[in-house]
Amino acid sequence: AMRQAVASSVANDPVRWHYFGRLLQQWLHSQARLAAPGTAALDQPFAMWDKISRLMDEAERRNLDKRLVALQILEHLRQASA
Repeated sequence: AMRQAVASSVANDPVRWHYFGRLLQQWLHSQARLAAPGTAALDQPFAMWDKISRLMDEAERRNLDKRLVALQILEHLRQASA
């Protein structure tokens, strides 16, 4: 329910959508900085950063439903943290 509320909130406002992406990128950047160089722990934030960037870019270019894209991003983050 919380993910759906967040997704709806960011999808319906271009400013929130922009900051949603920025916030996620900054958080992933901080996760990468905390990981030890040359470890698998460093690979995960970069892989997620790449995936999120591609999803958000594709949503903009192809005019996709941003609520569904936000839900997909949040699901990827949930799976990565499990």
